[in-house]
Amino acid sequence: MRSKALPDVPTLAELGYPDMDIAQWFGAVAPAGTPNEVVARLSAAYNKALADPKITQHLFEAGLEAVGGTPENMGKRMAAETLIWSKAAKEAGLSEK
Repeated sequence: MRSKALPDVPTLAELGYPDMDIAQWFGAVAPAGTPNEVVARLSAAYNKALADPKITQHLFEAGLEAVGGTPENMGKRMAAETLIWSKAAKEAGLSEK
């Protein structure tokens, strides 16, 4: 999907790189074991804020696009990216040391 800030700039997929996704994203996390009720309340508060036109405008002016979502979707994205970047680090010869 093209950036709302740069609608005339083609995506990497449009340029012939369909498997390349280098989108930058930010998310909020909580410690393991945080009660589901607390996670749900935090998620609702973040999504409410991200639906506020003033906040989305401020983010847009900073070059960011507000998305929001569920804790489950965030977990899936983090797991998928961990696999991708762990593989890339291994292929580049990087280690934890």
